[in-house]
Amino acid sequence: IGMASRALSSEETNGIKVYTVGNDAIVIVVHADNPVKSISLTQLQDIYMGRITNWKELGGNDLAIVPIQREVSSGTRGAFDELVLEKQEPTAPALLTAVTAGDVANNVAKQSASIGYVGFGNVGSDLKVLAIDGTLPSKETVRSGTYPLFRPLSLLTGPLSQPLADEFINFVLSPEGQADVEEFGWIPVAR
Repeated sequence: IGMASRALSSEETNGIKVYTVGNDAIVIVVHADNPVKSISLTQLQDIYMGRITNWKELGGNDLAIVPIQREVSSGTRGAFDELVLEKQEPTAPALLTAVTAGDVANNVAKQSASIGYVGFGNVGSDLKVLAIDGTLPSKETVRSGTYPLFRPLSLLTGPLSQPLADEFINFVLSPEGQADVEEFGWIPVAR
């Protein structure tokens, strides 16, 4: 069984069955004291591309923005680059790179001018979640498609997969398996 944490192209799935078992919202987080509550998808792109560099441009305090991205092999980074940056390489002048979602969360919690992105299950109470175009991430807004930043979490099988793989996938898609998906902080697809 393979795994993917982003949408796959038809070239990538040639001969492969894709079983979406959950979704993960890419949540935009800032320091708890940041007065900004919502930004647009375009503004988010502009932050990471270095076109917006100060929070006052977004109605916040006069502080230089410190964007934090994930390292290049991260599935969350791949989805963010695709959904937000349209596959452009971020060029913000103060851009920092973090290895894990926990590192992003810790950096944002400690730096009042920072902004970062984490998966739905990685949002702690010490972070403030920004709405995108007025919509906050939730199970409901991801399922309805009104929150724009989410990615599928999928299991993959191919011609060499063993029959046991199908049993596991059936379990993950069962009510018990979907409860586990939710317990781990993701958004189940079959509930």
